[in-house]
Amino acid sequence: RFASLGDNVALCSLECVWVVTLQQLLARSSTVEAATLDQATRRLERVAALLRGLHGASLERLAARDDGAWRERAVYVRLHLLQGALRLYRGEAHDARSDLARAESLRQELSICPHDQPKIASLLELGVPLRSARAALLATGKDVTRAAEFALTRHAAEVAEERDAAERRRQTRALVQSLVAMGFGPRKAAAA
Repeated sequence: RFASLGDNVALCSLECVWVVTLQQLLARSSTVEAATLDQATRRLERVAALLRGLHGASLERLAARDDGAWRERAVYVRLHLLQGALRLYRGEAHDARSDLARAESLRQELSICPHDQPKIASLLELGVPLRSARAALLATGKDVTRAAEFALTRHAAEVAEERDAAERRRQTRALVQSLVAMGFGPRKAAAA
């Protein structure tokens, strides 16, 4: 619970920097005040520190998760993109290029691209639905073997859950029928 609160603080701060910077750009055509850049930079440093505290310096806590934590990792695309934009406005072109390249690399990692189609096709051949195949690839860092295991395990769990739910419904119907056979009305039996 505390991790999600920290994540929310980081996301809100990231959004604030994004909105204020865009507002400055729109209001002043192409210049951003140095004080605004300084404030945005400080906020982004705070966001990065919060995220490091939550996810680890090398995202090791996210990497340890079975689902790949791709939604959480997507925040880093926005963080690096905004860091790059601010550095570009500061005239730090080399650092800006580095941040923007990190954002693009991570974006590609978290997106299904045309070159991923053979991986999707192999999962479809295993009977994995398209949506599940895409989600499994993203959750496993586009590793086809792990994605297949992930999707098939998840599918098996869903089938087991549906089977258990069907069995609970069958047992409920049997109990209602027993109560009706004892003389209770159908509505009262169902309510019991």
